[in-house]
Amino acid sequence: MAPFDAIARHSLLWLFLGNAVGLLLATLLLVPSLGPLLGPLTYGRWMTVHLNASLYGWSSIPLIGLLYLVYLPRYGENRIATAAVSAWSAMLAFSIVGWLMGITSGKLFMEWAGPSRIAVFAGMTFLALSLWISHARRLAAEAGFPAGWTRRCSVVVKTGGLVVLSSVPVILVLAADPSLYPPVNPDSGGATGGSLLGSTLAIILIYWMTPFLLRLPTDRAWRSFAPSLALLVLHFGAFGLLDHGDRSHHEPLQIIALSSLALWVPLLVRHLRSFTWPAASRGWLIAFGCWGALLVLDGILTFLPHILEQWKFTNALVAHVHIAMAGMVTSFNMLVLSVLCPSSFPVSRQAFVAWQAGTVLHAGALLAAGLVEAAHPGWLFFSHPVIDTLYALRWVAGAVMLSASWFWLRHVHLHGSSA
Repeated sequence: MAPFDAIARHSLLWLFLGNAVGLLLATLLLVPSLGPLLGPLTYGRWMTVHLNASLYGWSSIPLIGLLYLVYLPRYGENRIATAAVSAWSAMLAFSIVGWLMGITSGKLFMEWAGPSRIAVFAGMTFLALSLWISHARRLAAEAGFPAGWTRRCSVVVKTGGLVVLSSVPVILVLAADPSLYPPVNPDSGGATGGSLLGSTLAIILIYWMTPFLLRLPTDRAWRSFAPSLALLVLHFGAFGLLDHGDRSHHEPLQIIALSSLALWVPLLVRHLRSFTWPAASRGWLIAFGCWGALLVLDGILTFLPHILEQWKFTNALVAHVHIAMAGMVTSFNMLVLSVLCPSSFPVSRQAFVAWQAGTVLHAGALLAAGLVEAAHPGWLFFSHPVIDTLYALRWVAGAVMLSASWFWLRHVHLHGSSA
């Protein structure tokens, strides 16, 4: 199996599995009496699986594909890169067994504990090793090319990037240790406008770079991209000047910092549209822009004083997460896969519409539940017909999304080939 074929298959596998677990969680919320039938495999343990399968599976493996475009040789087999994708999935599957057994650090998205800490270190280290070997092979294959300053700078930047990436396994394993800092930090009131700005700018940078990494054709000269890149640098500079301590969301500067992200909705869409994407991915490009705009608007609204106090522990924040993951991130990943694996990319208008409709219904039901819970806090703890109805709509939406993900997974296994 070619590396990019493996990227597509493993990505869509984790999308399907993450959705399947999500539907199980929706079922348990709708019919809590089913919980005892699962024995020790409680809702909380499955929630850990759902979150991490979505983040380290579906959200991460397409990004590995982008790294492969940068470091893999342009021609020939690369079995170690293909094996690294399988090792990544094996690492995640092994960790899931531990989480279902209750072995976790208790730290959100860093639940690696016990044997799973060894597994994540081994899996990520193997990926880093495959990138180093592939990088060396690519340099050897391009040894006869003219060694101009542009190529020399490219080699330096790529090598420096590998050095940074190679430190990630160590950093992640150390960060997962509860003794380094507690799962709940008593010195922090939660995410600030500044911290949310910084993390989002990092994602925007990845999105900005993606068309170049994919080597998509464009009729614009490089200098035409300089203004948006300069603005991104200035935005990072402004982030660096913010006070990154325990700041309140009532502070105007924190609200302004987060609200400044609205600038990037039209800029990023215009940037991405200046490249030629495969015809089959045009719908996903539109969906990416729509979900991104909705995510920024919802994020700014949620952060405002008095609104956050009411929504913080309700389903309104769960809706925000699904707008991000099921909406924006999924649209972006499908864009990436459409270029990495054009011959096996699952093209189906029905599946696309089903996914989008399911996500709208899913996020809408959760947002409505959050608004109701904010008005009636007691409903957070006791069943109510209104909440049950919204949970039923959420279940239907999850089933529709699961069917779409199954279609895509089946398609890529039936039609997968080297990109």
